[in-house]
Amino acid sequence: MKTFIASLLLLILPEVIDIPTPLIINDKVPVQGKVIDAETQQELPGATVLVKETKERKGTDTDGEFLFFLEPGNYTLEVHFVGFRKLSKQIEVPEEGVKNLILVLQQEVFGLEEVVVTGVGAGTQTTKLGFSVAKVEGNSGSPAYYDNFSSEEYDTISENTFKWATKTPLSTFSIDVDGASYSNVRRMIMDGQLPVNDAVRVEELINYFNYDYENPKGEHPFSVNTEVGKAPWNPDHQLVQIGIQGEMIEADNLPPSNLIFLLDVSGSMSSDDKLPLLKKGFKLLTNQLREEDYVSIVVYAGSSGLVLPPTSGA
Repeated sequence: MKTFIASLLLLILPEVIDIPTPLIINDKVPVQGKVIDAETQQELPGATVLVKETKERKGTDTDGEFLFFLEPGNYTLEVHFVGFRKLSKQIEVPEEGVKNLILVLQQEVFGLEEVVVTGVGAGTQTTKLGFSVAKVEGNSGSPAYYDNFSSEEYDTISENTFKWATKTPLSTFSIDVDGASYSNVRRMIMDGQLPVNDAVRVEELINYFNYDYENPKGEHPFSVNTEVGKAPWNPDHQLVQIGIQGEMIEADNLPPSNLIFLLDVSGSMSSDDKLPLLKKGFKLLTNQLREEDYVSIVVYAGSSGLVLPPTSGA
């Protein structure tokens, strides 16, 4: 069966008059910088930059650069990179933001026979880290720089401003809902880290779940389902959840499907919970396809092009 559900949270105030103007939060400003090697002055791609106060962390790109969006104030940045000493630096973020911040790392001096550094290759010991590791033999731990690092980033989410329902009585619904943010936030929590602010999309957390909504009846293509409850942060306010349920069609009566998948096949997708997991999912999908259903696959990143032309599910 195909079920299309969209949910929306609306803030309802008990009165329409004599309500003070809501607090406006200052906009976040960009904090842009670069991590370099003190000795060689080379950029360091793949270094981890952490904002201690917000717990946000990002990896530097191929140019050694990073970008945060923070509210004006004082912060402590910590920078970690294999083969270098940890750097802790206090910065002040003015209202116009920070540009061209240079963070300089000092190399560690190693007297070991074997040093583990981030890079391309396989060592004698394997650990699931999300990136590969290699071993450098010798008396000095001179680091090497590689581009094989996580570039996980998120678009900035602008907070919704307060709107009077009497002045802007408009809400939109979409049958193309997404629940990816719930799984992503759950992954971060299970990894022992706070979710990145811009990775938390409330509507996707709500739409992750299936709701036992009533099937539409009569001439109406959708049923409207509502729930009302007190807001956890202010009992004087109420929250209403509006769910839209489309007609549930029996699988035997479904029209033919034409499924086109666009897949990232770069090296970062090789871990067990990415492409290998997707392959297992495709095996389950093929069991549900009919002769009149078609599937196509297009890939990008590691290679690009059409790898599976439209193929019948027979």
